[in-house]
Amino acid sequence: MVLTLSLTLMGRPELLMVDQPTDGLPQKIVALVADFMPDFDHRGMGVLLVEQKLTFALDVADRGLLMGHSQVVFQATPADLRADSEIRKVWLAV
Repeated sequence: MVLTLSLTLMGRPELLMVDQPTDGLPQKIVALVADFMPDFDHRGMGVLLVEQKLTFALDVADRGLLMGHSQVVFQATPADLRADSEIRKVWLAV
């Protein structure tokens, strides 16, 4: 994953689409990935992140979209997603 991401970033894309970037990584590496994710925004690069590790996704995202049956059912800031008990219970299972 690191090599692929590095090669992709060399092309200076405007939008980076990443599917499960932390899948199979040890927690220490997940923390490193979370540390450099905000740099993309500072460089004017958008990131579309698909991630099942909720804590990671909410820590690095500016916005979150929840999807069900191929439809966006809810979108909000990470803080709003964390604060909404009904969303957490029904959609995030936490």
